Formats: sequence, structure tokens, C-alpha cells
Amino acid sequence: MNNFNSTDTYSIKSKSSGRSLDVRQDGEFTGHLILWDYYGAANQQFQFQQVGDKVKIRSKKTQKRLTVAANLHQNGVPVLEESYEGISGQ
Repeated sequence: MNNFNSTDTYSIKSKSSGRSLDVRQDGEFTGHLILWDYYGAANQQFQFQQVGDKVKIRSKKTQKRLTVAANLHQNGVPVLEESYEGISGQ
């Protein structure tokens, strides 16, 4: 992923289900990531930004970053959409 334009938008699709990553926009789980059939909305589109050897992912709809919950490094940890705070889990 070294040659992308940070202003372009991308969808993130599950190879196994064919569904796209979607930032939930309603209810108590707003900002949580789910898999959903792709319909092209801004909450299913993401921008990638290269920062050194890392890539930061931002929601097109809200401009918030995808963030690993509590900056944990284990299987099954939730990924949420949160305001950018510069922590390593973002």
C-alpha cells in the first residue's frame, strides 16, 4: 500500500463474506465497525494516510480514525471510530 493517494477513498471488503466495513451511524453502537452489504455511502468509504512505516485509516463521513480499543494487541480486540488523539492504536 505504498502508492496510494490520501485524498482517494476506498472501501474495505471482507474476502470471506464479500461485505464491506461500515461505521454504524445510529443507536448506542454509533461509531462501531460492522460488516454490511456495500451501498456506497460515506460511512463505508475510507482514506489512507501513510505516516512513516504505518498507515492511518480515516472515515470519509466523519474524518475520525479507526482505533484499536485500548491500544491492545491481541485477537478479538474491537476496532472503533474515534477522534484523532495521536495514540499508537490509531
